[in-house]
Amino acid sequence: MSYIPSALSRRRFVEHLFRSPLVLAGTIAAQSPTSPPIESSGDALDVFDFAPSAQGKMSPAHWAYLMTGVDDNLTRDLNHDAFQLLQIRPRRFVDVEKIDTSVQIFGQRHPSPIVIDPVGSQRAFHSDGELATARAAHALGNQMILSTVTTTPLRDVAREYQRPLWYQLYASNDWGITKGLIQKAEEAGCPVLMVTVDTLCGGNRETVARAGRRGEAKCKTCHEPGLKGMMKEHPMYDGLDVSKFRGITDAVTWQSIDRIRELTRMKIVVKGVMASEDAQLCVEHGLDGIVVSNHGGRVTHVGLYMGGGRFVHSATRGVQVSNLSADDPYGRWWHTRWVGVRRIIH
Repeated sequence: MSYIPSALSRRRFVEHLFRSPLVLAGTIAAQSPTSPPIESSGDALDVFDFAPSAQGKMSPAHWAYLMTGVDDNLTRDLNHDAFQLLQIRPRRFVDVEKIDTSVQIFGQRHPSPIVIDPVGSQRAFHSDGELATARAAHALGNQMILSTVTTTPLRDVAREYQRPLWYQLYASNDWGITKGLIQKAEEAGCPVLMVTVDTLCGGNRETVARAGRRGEAKCKTCHEPGLKGMMKEHPMYDGLDVSKFRGITDAVTWQSIDRIRELTRMKIVVKGVMASEDAQLCVEHGLDGIVVSNHGGRVTHVGLYMGGGRFVHSATRGVQVSNLSADDPYGRWWHTRWVGVRRIIH
């Protein structure tokens, strides 16, 4: 049983209720009339100012998909709460006229410790999809990680990004498909392969299911049903034999990791580690990096909020570890937080 801080416990129920997508429309409508939805990005004071405008521009089904967690959305909401509890410990007597926010990851220096995490199906939210994200990442010098379920071809995203993309892999039940995806990333010059390991099965996404009961979730105007439609939306599968394909994800074992390692020269990072025992195994198996992530509470209700990265740090030595705060659906479009500590990133 994981420990939930009392500060979270005291307000968890009320905040969970009022942040639920089921009542979010009412919450937005009840905002002060002096704070209407922003009309342009320049009007935003923080990233969450985009939410009311985004909801107004999306179909209800796409909004439900974006905001959903699994089961009662508790893990999703705890992620959000945990980052609200982070405090800055200020130090004085330091000249801050010139500051350096840069960080070095795998030998490459970035101007800030902010990474764009892999978010799939971005064209469900905007017609430019991954292209717009790539342009923004390029402009600010942030590392971008492209999802297996990108809705834009990898070559087009790479052209907009103008620097090496990292590639996130969902291993398939068919090794031929997994091999084909890795080869595409290799040929595109991706230096890092991020293997997601926490998607053993589909999640019980109640928010999406409830939207379906209201007749909102079936987007027949923009999606074709079945495997054929899914393949059309996700071009990473173009040209691959999908005759044995059963689903986007499959269980990842150490045997899977060993087979992947034999196929590629890319650095291998695993995404979805939440336990110190697994982190220690990652070190023993010689992996290049670990991403501490509960998938934003969108796959399983693990009961560990993202402050749980402390369970991993004690088990890592010489491995780069990251804590993806953008897995929180409330912030998953906008930012990922990387904080460097002795070459361990958490």
